[in-house]
Amino acid sequence: MSIFNSKTASVVNLLVNIFLFLFKIIIGYIFSSLSLIGDALNSLTDIIAALGIVVAVRINNKKPDENDPFGHTRAESIAGYTTGVLMILLSFNLAYNGIMGFFGESVVEYNSILFLPILATLLLKMILFVYIHKILKKENSPALKANLQDHKNDILISLVIFIGFILIKFGLVWVDSLMAILLGLYIFKSAISICLDNTNQLMGKRASEKEEQIIKEKILETEEVLKIKNLKTQLLGSKIQVETTILVD
Repeated sequence: MSIFNSKTASVVNLLVNIFLFLFKIIIGYIFSSLSLIGDALNSLTDIIAALGIVVAVRINNKKPDENDPFGHTRAESIAGYTTGVLMILLSFNLAYNGIMGFFGESVVEYNSILFLPILATLLLKMILFVYIHKILKKENSPALKANLQDHKNDILISLVIFIGFILIKFGLVWVDSLMAILLGLYIFKSAISICLDNTNQLMGKRASEKEEQIIKEKILETEEVLKIKNLKTQLLGSKIQVETTILVD
């Protein structure tokens, strides 16, 4: 059985985020690093989002029934939207802690151990990014698409924190607070994009022109179909609902 599917990916994603959260929160509190504690909270939201994805993927794979004749494909859009909302809450918390850090005495302690959770995050998130990207080539999963963006954010966040720890070594302790603010702003921007994308899925927005063109070409592959009229589409989670009139001889 292949491990490259949304069900397996959702479980692997959950386990990795639990490990990273525990690792970062322990080291962050020991050395009083605002940016590392903030990144640990990011992993906590990842855990919550990952749980939602596990549930959503299972619901999404259920067959259509009497109450849901079109299936349950919007479940993943709900999980993706929830991921975005959690990221917005995290961004506010991270920026707030960073601002408060400027008004108080910085107590972050430099230690080479601080690099361990960051390096672990970089390695694991890059592996997850490649892993999920491969799955998305075969499956159209809104939840995993949001998750892929979240992994990309985590990689960038970890790189920024890594550079910040190097600067702290040279006495620039205020960099820790600045990083927390910048990371909060970046996460907020990404979260808004994820929420808007999944809102379109939930509201049944029309498919893109490129997707509609592919649908038309697919229908016209049937020899008996002479022409297509009144093509209507709407996003249905990981699927597209199509309604059209076809002309035949």
